[in-house]
Amino acid sequence: MKPITLTLLLLTVVLTLPLRGEQVEREQTFGTIHLVELHESEAVTPLFAVTGIEITAEAVLIPITPRDPAQVAARVATGQMTAQWSDASGASAPVPLQFWRKCRCQGQWVSSGFDVLRSCADLCGTVPEGEEFFFRVMAPWPPGTDLAIGFEPDSLWLFEGR
Repeated sequence: MKPITLTLLLLTVVLTLPLRGEQVEREQTFGTIHLVELHESEAVTPLFAVTGIEITAEAVLIPITPRDPAQVAARVATGQMTAQWSDASGASAPVPLQFWRKCRCQGQWVSSGFDVLRSCADLCGTVPEGEEFFFRVMAPWPPGTDLAIGFEPDSLWLFEGR
């Protein structure tokens, strides 16, 4: 009788513990770049959605749709959201990450570093025709490396070159 009581007690304790979901993984591809988005659990609401990537000789631009632009800007400004290059050997190097906003003012796009105190209406001097957000990595993409943007411990966005 004692083993049954112990088993029932153990089951009761285990079943009353809060359930923790498994890691969530989402994937998408933009041209030659494969994005793997990892979140700690289903309970984590991603801070943003990546909508593309543009690689130039001097920088990497990553257009995003933020859930709350001010929250993303604060995380980047305080160093809670960081970026780094990594290679196949496991070596990694931090890379400066900037959060930018683009405002469409009278048919032209005006870009500036994101500033929660200045709206697109302030930048345009009138109601903007559009607003977009993006990350800027002010470095060329080194051959044979991947780019990671992380908000530890909740989320990681891994951009893998193919």
